[in-house]
Formats: sequence, structure tokens, C-alpha cells
Amino acid sequence: MGGRLDAAPSDLNEATRRVDRQHGERVAARLERFAALPAGDFVWTRDAEAELWLGRIEGEWRFDASAAAWEVDLQHVRVCRWSDAPVPLPDVPAAVLATFARGGRNFQRVRDADAEAATCRWWAEHDSP
Repeated sequence: MGGRLDAAPSDLNEATRRVDRQHGERVAARLERFAALPAGDFVWTRDAEAELWLGRIEGEWRFDASAAAWEVDLQHVRVCRWSDAPVPLPDVPAAVLATFARGGRNFQRVRDADAEAATCRWWAEHDSP
């Protein structure tokens, strides 16, 4: 999650205030939404080869102060369990594909009941413990 900071904040409130000052209200609001996601929520991401991966949030927000996290602007993180392999394209819900097709590199919610149901079903069939 973007919003690079030069020094580690003491907590989420400080992180949000500093992100707002340095990167603007929109980035700060995105950080707040990201941090507020309940554990168990599903997330989709795309890798460099444009393959889609499904994950499930397992932990709370934390700040990663490592040089590697700063370099790629991914200092605001959550523990997430990812699928063992990319989700085959025919199994990716249409609304998820449409969201990625719109472009952008920001944090977006897919508001589609069919996509939510298909995501839950795929996870249960392939990656549930």
C-alpha cells in the first residue's frame, strides 16, 4: 500500500496524518480503508506477468520500515495468505477482470455479489485449510 514515509510512525493514526500531509487526502483515505478491512476479507492482486492471485487478509495493519519496502512504496502492509498459484483466467470473476481492466494501481473494492460468491467458492475449493 502506497504512502511512503521516511521514518516509522508510532501507530496507524500517526501514519494516516503523515501520509495525508506528504501524499494527500486521497492516499490517506486509501490507507484508512486498507487498515480497516476485517481479517478474513479476500483481496486480488496482479503480478508482473499479469497473472491474478487471490489472498485472504489474516493480520492487522503494520508499518514495514525496511529499505526494500521503502524502495517499492509498500510500507503499509497486512499479513495475507495467498493462493498457491495464480487463479486460472476462466475462474476469475468478470467483475474482478473489469476492475483490473480499468487500470490504475490503487486499492479498489469490487462491488459485485456474483464476484464475491465466485471468489468464496474458488477459495473453498482450492485454498481452504
